[in-house]
Amino acid sequence: MKHSSLFLMILFLCLTATPVEGIELRGEIYNELQTQALNSNSALNPNNLYQLNELQYLMRGNLVVKSDIFDSATGFAKLEWVYSPVSFNSTANREVEEIYLKEMYIDLWWDPLIWRIGKYYLKWGRPVFFNPIDFVNLRRDPLQPVDQTEGSLLINVLFPVNESISVDFLAKIEEEVEKIEDIPVVTRVAFSKNRISGFGFVQGQKAQKPIYGLNLEYVYNITDELSGCSYGVVSYKRESSRKKIEKTDFGYETIKMEDKPYYAFVVGTKLDKSFYYANWLDGVSLTTEYYYDNENWSQRDFRNFLDYLNLIKNDGLAHAAESALRQDFRNARNYIYLALDLHGLINEDFMLSFDTVTNLEDGSRIYLPSLSYSFNNYNSVVNLVAQISSGNRNSEFANNVADWQILLSLQLSF
Repeated sequence: MKHSSLFLMILFLCLTATPVEGIELRGEIYNELQTQALNSNSALNPNNLYQLNELQYLMRGNLVVKSDIFDSATGFAKLEWVYSPVSFNSTANREVEEIYLKEMYIDLWWDPLIWRIGKYYLKWGRPVFFNPIDFVNLRRDPLQPVDQTEGSLLINVLFPVNESISVDFLAKIEEEVEKIEDIPVVTRVAFSKNRISGFGFVQGQKAQKPIYGLNLEYVYNITDELSGCSYGVVSYKRESSRKKIEKTDFGYETIKMEDKPYYAFVVGTKLDKSFYYANWLDGVSLTTEYYYDNENWSQRDFRNFLDYLNLIKNDGLAHAAESALRQDFRNARNYIYLALDLHGLINEDFMLSFDTVTNLEDGSRIYLPSLSYSFNNYNSVVNLVAQISSGNRNSEFANNVADWQILLSLQLSF
């Protein structure tokens, strides 16, 4: 909405108007160096059409302010500074420096309601990688670390019915929304009983058909050293705002996907095994997720998309417009995610991870090995992460702009 910046400024003034002794401060410094090998055969960036760089450097610092405003209210603000002398994106070749409010909200307790109002990150649903019911972050790249995600402007009202049941009312305020009645509103009912928990929700918005979602999870102990969590989510809606490329007798045409029932689901399991008596390994975690979504492009849709991009690869403006139709991990209807984490490998502060994402329809994959070392009482961490794409020429991940990327980061908290 037009007045969202003013709204955040009022929140900031309320937060910082408290006495100095009532304010808690903490901060973080983050450095990132990343390199990539560009894929000259990518339909998304043929022969480096967009003049992408092979090196990226980023510095980020933030200051977190937390304060008790009065007896029934607390405030939180995260001010972030970003400096990027070089970026992968050719439009950011120049030096970039900015300061902005990444998160800021107020928690209010007005019995029996609990309010959270402001800009913050909120995740709905148990899945680790694929999450079609995460109402607030549906467009978030799951490869992006959560702590780099900018918050959304939200109004959340929680009504605890009893110890097992609660009701949420959530409104997401976006800059392009001009009228209050156009704001999407979600009603959610959550429950928890013994080892089973979950929630269901309905999202309503003017001039759009409702969207429904369900999340269920079950935790269990197999032995004293082996535990697990099984979960599933499902979403249902009756229209789509997505577009695709259709091949016709006269060439190619961009059309809106037909209005019909669309559903998506994820089923997953996470197992945790502890090794109390091992000197070289503290524990192992294994996560598996299967994702299906019939609103995603079919193999034919994605092949039409590639063929059309290759046809217009010499027209930069048209190519950029059509490339925007693609959405990460929504270019096939069946995916699987696997993750193996080794905790306390050799040293209790090390963790080694092997993650993979597979497009089950064209066989292409992304490999995501990583190594991290934590120190400063686990408040600071060094990360080394690789992203490697594989597949045949007409597959999804083989058309990524980079064949591989390597990222080295250092995060210091104080």
